[in-house]
Amino acid sequence: MMNYCFWYGESKPSDLEWLGTAIRLLKENEWDGQTTLYFDGRSWGERLREEAAISLLQALQTNSSVKSLYLRQADLDVKAETALHQVFENNKHLERIVLRNIETTAGILPIPEGLFQNPSLKELEVTKGFLGSASLAALSASLLSNSMNHLSLDNVVLDGCLNAFANGIEKSESLRHFSLKNMRLSQTETGLLLEAIGKNQSIRSLSLENLNLGTPQIDLIVTMFTTNCHLEKVSLRRNIIDGDAAASLFRDVSTFNPSLRSLLLSGNPLGDEGARAITTFLKCNTSLETLCLVDCRLGKVGCRTIAEGLKAMQGIRQLYLDSNEIKSSASPILDNLQNGNYSLTEISQRSLTSTNTRQKDDDSKQTAIWLQIEMYLRWNKLGRKVLRGQRLDLLLSYVLNRVNSDPDLIFSFLKESSAIISR
Repeated sequence: MMNYCFWYGESKPSDLEWLGTAIRLLKENEWDGQTTLYFDGRSWGERLREEAAISLLQALQTNSSVKSLYLRQADLDVKAETALHQVFENNKHLERIVLRNIETTAGILPIPEGLFQNPSLKELEVTKGFLGSASLAALSASLLSNSMNHLSLDNVVLDGCLNAFANGIEKSESLRHFSLKNMRLSQTETGLLLEAIGKNQSIRSLSLENLNLGTPQIDLIVTMFTTNCHLEKVSLRRNIIDGDAAASLFRDVSTFNPSLRSLLLSGNPLGDEGARAITTFLKCNTSLETLCLVDCRLGKVGCRTIAEGLKAMQGIRQLYLDSNEIKSSASPILDNLQNGNYSLTEISQRSLTSTNTRQKDDDSKQTAIWLQIEMYLRWNKLGRKVLRGQRLDLLLSYVLNRVNSDPDLIFSFLKESSAIISR
């Protein structure tokens, strides 16, 4: 009883007491279509629980009221795997399917081609699975049918020719979110998919994470950004984009179309050279609003380069620099917020609390600076232009960080005072 729990919806845990009711609702097509049928099978070792899950899957095969299925952390025996495959073959009403870390007696879960022959399927997320040639062809056909708008593959083996898959990506007019993570792809396969993504004109959100993208693929990445004029959010986290690759990627401001609003590069070894390239780029680009550079091996020089360039960055609103040497750059960040950057509303920093007694005084000064930085970020969020009066910022920082009321209300009130703020 402790190893497995059915879930009704995504937040209300229960156990076998609702099983009979759930099966009846499935068989009578009275399941609430807004409620996800959620299985968390971290251990299906107990026979009773496995048979109960199989009963639910069997009832789901002919059901038309369930729209969303979420199955994770399950070890399927042959009977359970067969029941799940029959759901995919027979149920043509599921609109969203999430399969995460499903094991079978033979290893990872093979995704049957019948799953992609469901005309209702709009969203598919698979973590740890296997797509053979027939399933890849069926997936490609599903993309071309313009029914699927969300596809996420994480640690999925693609066993077959990717030409048809790439063609489906390129020509899909419905795909809005596409994600590939932790995939083992050859350089040729990576190039094929990057070219297809570049030509697609429907994808708005793209994640290509932990794919070993680096210098050899940088020209393909640049081409992808240049040719796709509809991308709004892109994540290239945990690849191997170093300083040289970053210099190529950010060399020309025209590489990134104005549609791009968010770029996540965390976990890449950009280094100080990458920081210089990014700073030069951001001084010219006014459309990119969110940039994530967490754990990018930015040293003191690189962080200071970005901090000193903030004044000229009039588009960036959210800048994430955690797990880099950002601590010593607090002063130039504050200086540039005081003297010209009116767009930045959020900037992250590493913990300023030190266990080293000798650094306590320095930590105290840093904390005071960051409190002032936070004040200016709030002013920017409210449309701040210029504060009137020398040292007024220090006075406001002292007051606003000690009020008990909602600070945003205080900021909103002060914003209207012409004696304090000038537009």
